[in-house]
Amino acid sequence: MSGIDFTTLAKVKENLNLPATARADADSILAQMISSVSSVLENNMNRPVKTEARTERRATTMTGRFTLTGGPVTSITSVKYTYSGIISRDGVTLSASQYALGPNNDSLVIPDYVGPYGFIEVAYVGGMAADTAALQAAYPDLERACIMQVSHMWNRRLSMGKTSTTLGNGDTQWTGDYDLLPGVIAMLIKYRRPWAIG
Repeated sequence: MSGIDFTTLAKVKENLNLPATARADADSILAQMISSVSSVLENNMNRPVKTEARTERRATTMTGRFTLTGGPVTSITSVKYTYSGIISRDGVTLSASQYALGPNNDSLVIPDYVGPYGFIEVAYVGGMAADTAALQAAYPDLERACIMQVSHMWNRRLSMGKTSTTLGNGDTQWTGDYDLLPGVIAMLIKYRRPWAIG
């Protein structure tokens, strides 16, 4: 996935109460964290975020409805179908009147489809946003999730993987998992895509 950053350096520094003119090395580390966390969030949602041209191919199903993982879809370039699986050799191009976009522009519907044999190839433009500014405007909760996770990483940057607790009269420290925050995961759930099987 060729993703985009979910937030900006300025927004993260504001959240951390860091001065706008912080050290260049700190800015570099934060910028890397933003890109890394954005990629992890995108993978967790199981969908590409950046709006761009893409092509999906898969075996057909009985229903005539095919989930497109890169939605919402902006436009469809072409839809091809073949029994053999070799689109380039014997794929039949469907006309625009033979298909339509499904609810939320995240799937392709072929009303007169007779399955289940064959393969379909859909070339289209789709995604959640073209750049960081567009993502911030359309999905502010995704930006907030990124800011929360990056801020958490920054505050733990000197003790990555360390967790401590107090048990009665003593302290214990051990190396633990470093996962997404529960609040971040909760923000991602409504955007998460199931694996596309048709």
